Amino acid sequence: MEEKMGVTQNEIAKITGHSRSTVGTILAGKFAGNYSEETQREVLEAARRLNYRPNRQALTLKTGKSGVIGIVHTGSILPLTHQKIAEAVRVIVREELEPLVFHNTWFENSARITDSLLANRVQGVILINNYYDDQPQDLERLVQAVPVVQLGGYKAPGVPLVVPDKAAAVRLLARHLVKLGHRRVFMMSVGPEDSPMINPVSAFRKAFQSPGLRGVEHEVVEVFGEPQDRVDVFAPGKRLFERLRPRLEEGPAAVVVHNDNHAIGLYLQCMAAGVRVPEDLAMTGWDNVILGSHLPAPLTTVEQPVAEMAERAMEILLQEIRTPEAMEFFPCRVLIRASCGANR
Repeated sequence: MEEKMGVTQNEIAKITGHSRSTVGTILAGKFAGNYSEETQREVLEAARRLNYRPNRQALTLKTGKSGVIGIVHTGSILPLTHQKIAEAVRVIVREELEPLVFHNTWFENSARITDSLLANRVQGVILINNYYDDQPQDLERLVQAVPVVQLGGYKAPGVPLVVPDKAAAVRLLARHLVKLGHRRVFMMSVGPEDSPMINPVSAFRKAFQSPGLRGVEHEVVEVFGEPQDRVDVFAPGKRLFERLRPRLEEGPAAVVVHNDNHAIGLYLQCMAAGVRVPEDLAMTGWDNVILGSHLPAPLTTVEQPVAEMAERAMEILLQEIRTPEAMEFFPCRVLIRASCGANR
């Protein structure tokens, strides 16, 4: 088995003075106990120093296992997506496996990517932000062939899902805004509602049925997606401003925005129109995008525990847990900043 960068077991044998069969046995991990601890240490240290990695094609032929984990993601223009990819790659490499990453551009590539994953004989797949509503047959092919786990996104049939607890975070935001004195609270919605268990809009509506929030005016404002949103991530926030502008004539208000990029777009429109944040319009975001913390009134937002979610997704994959309706909810951290009216 040869290493991808050119280092072979023969070279390690030459450097350590041990036979090729001894090196191969120790690196394979099987029957390594037949050799002394000193011999094992010499071989393993040499392999580590030379950055030895087994050739995956040879390993597949020998064991029938590729050692490759596929990552399929959408939304690469979003900083949080890159963070999720990085964390997924980290946990895969830590397990001494190889990541194989595909960008599914708004699902036009679903069939081709599925073919490539299966052709590479991946042992499992992590889906990041993938919504296969329009291509269920491609997802079904994957699920039937290998273990699949989803990191973020909507719940797909037959796929365990690891997501942030959006409902709990939205309830915290709603209570905080009301505690600050806001008596009119809006929430931005960008499309059809998903499962009530994980949909923040459902949680928003239910929050105002709880003691202490009853009687507070609240409303969901729909801002539907448009083609340019794939490039201009701030555009939905600008359209949200146009929807809210007439309501601001009635007095100050607060709004829970779908994500930080949309909130930044809303903030920019407020600045251009002379609407003060948070005095005229308080706002919160979601995802803790770094730009939000540099606005004139730093953006109150929700930070997802991406590293912990990636760890759990990999754990599910390695254990080959195949419980179709499994969901893992992770508590998020609400970052209270000036945009919602705090510290005025």
